[in-house]
Amino acid sequence: QPEFLQECSMDLQEIMLNAQENEDDIEKQSFSDDMVCGIKLYGIDIEESDFNSCRFRECEFEKVYFKNVSFKGCDLSNIHMYDCTFKQCSFDKCRITGSSFSESLLESCVFSDCTGPYSSFGACTFKKSSLKDCTLNESSFADAKLRGTALKNNVFSGCDFGGADIGGCDFSSSSISGARFSLSALKDVKVNYEQAIELAKLLGLKIV
Repeated sequence: QPEFLQECSMDLQEIMLNAQENEDDIEKQSFSDDMVCGIKLYGIDIEESDFNSCRFRECEFEKVYFKNVSFKGCDLSNIHMYDCTFKQCSFDKCRITGSSFSESLLESCVFSDCTGPYSSFGACTFKKSSLKDCTLNESSFADAKLRGTALKNNVFSGCDFGGADIGGCDFSSSSISGARFSLSALKDVKVNYEQAIELAKLLGLKIV
């Protein structure tokens, strides 16, 4: 555990309630095995903090600024994060099923070994970020800016990439079965042979 972090004397729910009521920022804290329910945060900063095996229920965060924040083994299912900013944040072995990060900025962020079917990254902007070993089937990346995002061993089956900027992305190690793409967005995208055949069929091409 980094030296700048301190174990919090109050539980996560209390800290979040104080932040909600007083518009207080949360800085240099470490939380473990806590649960927070029904919190709505707007416009606060959460920086240099760790969340380990924490659970978030029926929470809504809007325009919240996260920097140097680590989520490890957390349950973020169905959380709503709208127009938030994440910089140098990590999500490791987290559940994000049904979660929404809509219109958020994810800069220098890492998602690794996360499970998040039916999640939404609609209209998100990814900058220098990566997705690795994540299961995100039936999720939405519609209108997201993913150009150059590092992708490895992910499940994108049934995902919606309609209107997304995916230039320079390498899907060759990931599953994209049944995923939907905009024709104009496929330029400079890397896929493997089997994926190319499937995409060709989706585009109405007849392979002879």
